[in-house]
Amino acid sequence: MNDLQSRFISLISHEFRTPLSIIMATNDLLDRRGERLSIEQRKTYFDVIRSQVHHLSRLLDDMLAISEAESAEMTFQPEVVKLNELCRSIAAEYAPILEGHELVLEAVDPECLVLLDPALFRQAILNLLSNAVKYSPAGSAVQMRVASTEREIEVTIQDTGIGIPKADLQYLFTPFHRAPNATLRPGLGLGLTIVKHAVQRHGGSVFCVSQEGVGTTFTLRIPRRPTTDHL
Repeated sequence: MNDLQSRFISLISHEFRTPLSIIMATNDLLDRRGERLSIEQRKTYFDVIRSQVHHLSRLLDDMLAISEAESAEMTFQPEVVKLNELCRSIAAEYAPILEGHELVLEAVDPECLVLLDPALFRQAILNLLSNAVKYSPAGSAVQMRVASTEREIEVTIQDTGIGIPKADLQYLFTPFHRAPNATLRPGLGLGLTIVKHAVQRHGGSVFCVSQEGVGTTFTLRIPRRPTTDHL
């Protein structure tokens, strides 16, 4: 078994054990004390379970996505969508798990149309939003700005979090790589690799500007119409 496989198994074991333990402990507490808890208390505990289930689901989605990407089997099913509606749908989907953060969305003209794969686009944006929240102080704002020209769309996600060390910027899109200041947060180090594959599948590109202790900005640029090579 090579080092990459060993690291993968170790990460999976760790990342799955923690949420499963939280779910089990919370469920046991509800089972033992549920009748004595107030409605608000029960809701809090159910929210904990829901959050951890969502986390596990995201881990599984990331594992499947990276497996498909690395084997060149990542599906690509583009369709014409209203960019404004899609971005607002993604923001609404993520709103319940913002963990005290504020998501500020600046969207484009409601009539802006673009040819893209909604599932891949959503997965890329959700990974970036997840990172922005994970590595930012509680109560801070995460900005998502969407712009368009006749040729391309541009999505920018900006946070005021811990930032990425300069030495680690070159490894951002390497599977399983995590910067030293990120290791205390949960994660497999696959999210940005998935973002890159998803954007490249559209014939687009992704850029990052970050300063440690200040924050990080990711910018995605995707053609309004992918070239025939990407269809």
